[in-house]
Amino acid sequence: MTWHNPDSPPKIVIGMQHLPTPIVDHLREALGGNRPDYDHVYHVTEVLYCLRKAYYKRVSTKKEEFSLESLWNIYRGATFDALWSPLFDTNQENYRITRTNKEGRTVTVTGTSDFIWIDEESMEGVLYDLKMPKSLYFKKKNGAGKFYTEQVQTYLGMAHDIGKHLNIHRCRVLMLADDLVIDEIPENDEMLDYVFERAFLLDKALEEADKDILIGPEEKWECNAKYCPGDVKWRLKCIDFPNPIL
Repeated sequence: MTWHNPDSPPKIVIGMQHLPTPIVDHLREALGGNRPDYDHVYHVTEVLYCLRKAYYKRVSTKKEEFSLESLWNIYRGATFDALWSPLFDTNQENYRITRTNKEGRTVTVTGTSDFIWIDEESMEGVLYDLKMPKSLYFKKKNGAGKFYTEQVQTYLGMAHDIGKHLNIHRCRVLMLADDLVIDEIPENDEMLDYVFERAFLLDKALEEADKDILIGPEEKWECNAKYCPGDVKWRLKCIDFPNPIL
């Protein structure tokens, strides 16, 4: 028995655009639209990634339209978060920390850790961040990378800042795609200060409507992001812009 005429080529289609409409509608509905932005309140991921992109996303009046590939990646991660995190006694802890700098500027940074698990070998608590990247090719070679590392370090720092899990000093990034990679990340006592430094900078830029005080760009491969200006002249100016922090 054959599935097609051996004398004719198989009718194969490739690409997310061929998903049946009911599945596409479900993906859009399940994600619930864009996360609302609040003045002077910033998410950890927002301030750790490119600040110029965060700035343009905040000031944009356009609703973000995700590609089907992006929808699937976000949906996959959210689904596994929802299914796996509750397997652990301590899961989905949200942290909100507010600070005021010497200029009198007050901002709040918020973030959510995935779960805490007692390592079966050492019997020590470990804070985990679960990631579902499209590929593990570079993760197998280089580990979690800058942004994943800083994110989980920030969550541990936030927990300590509010007096929680003070006996935990280890964190890991668990990355799952076609295989599994777990990267043991060292604790960084200075990471939360770094995050707030960036949050204060973004807050000032938004309040003064002055993007030029921001670092840029920090993710050059994202220079065609939906909220960033697309002309080459701006990108070159952004790439050459002096870095005021690092």
